[in-house]
Amino acid sequence: MKKTNNNKAYLLAEAFVALGILGVMLVVFSRLAASSNMVSNRMFARQACMAAALGQLESIDNTGELISGEQVIELWPRVEIRVEEEAGADKWQGLTKYTVTARFKGSDPQIESVQSRYICAKPSDRDGGIENEQN
Repeated sequence: MKKTNNNKAYLLAEAFVALGILGVMLVVFSRLAASSNMVSNRMFARQACMAAALGQLESIDNTGELISGEQVIELWPRVEIRVEEEAGADKWQGLTKYTVTARFKGSDPQIESVQSRYICAKPSDRDGGIENEQN
């Protein structure tokens, strides 16, 4: 009795199924990597906007001046900053409210951070402080 080998077709079908499964896994992992990269880019944009807005507010509070346009471009290249100033009202009278809007250029959806702070006066105009409290 002679044995015939009919398993070749079965082996070929098994190889095609394995390649199909690997292909599906590759597509799923590439989509996962792409969405992870997109989330990472959005988080970076949010952090850059928040850093720019808070940096501008700190500059106004500590020096009384805005960060210059060249410095903003150097520090946060893809962020545009807009500063609005208005006088405080009611219990905030005598203070100045600064609202800084930082917007990340070229992001979809639009990413921006809006930060506000009441500031009493320019640092050179302030009286008191630590030195006068110690005397």
